[in-house]
Amino acid sequence: MGAWGIGNLDNDTASDFIGDFRDNPSSASLVEILVRVNDTALSDKYLDASDCEEALVAVEIIAASRKKPVSNFPDDIRQLVVGAGWEKFPDYEKFLNLAVRAVWFIREESELQELWEEAGELEEWREVQENLLKRLE
Repeated sequence: MGAWGIGNLDNDTASDFIGDFRDNPSSASLVEILVRVNDTALSDKYLDASDCEEALVAVEIIAASRKKPVSNFPDDIRQLVVGAGWEKFPDYEKFLNLAVRAVWFIREESELQELWEEAGELEEWREVQENLLKRLE
């Protein structure tokens, strides 16, 4: 039975992404999914749910690195990323902008957004994404 919940860490795809990040904690995996989502959205192609779920986890990791994790964020991952020094990277602002834009694209037009709309929980899910955007500020 698969996991599915309103939070960005409450599904099987998120668990897999966190597990992969735990095994190889680097900003490269985060950048990769954020670039993929941004490029797909900017080319007017459809954002599939699994890419969206991975991107939202990547953004949650970035928020945690800024010492603003969601309440159910894994402690071991938080300890890995807090103080990782990502904000000192020359392209950190670009990295952060990719994250913000990815959330906006996913929130407004994606398979994941459609799934939450079909489930009748779109507003609640959008509130989760608004909270994530605020934690990136």
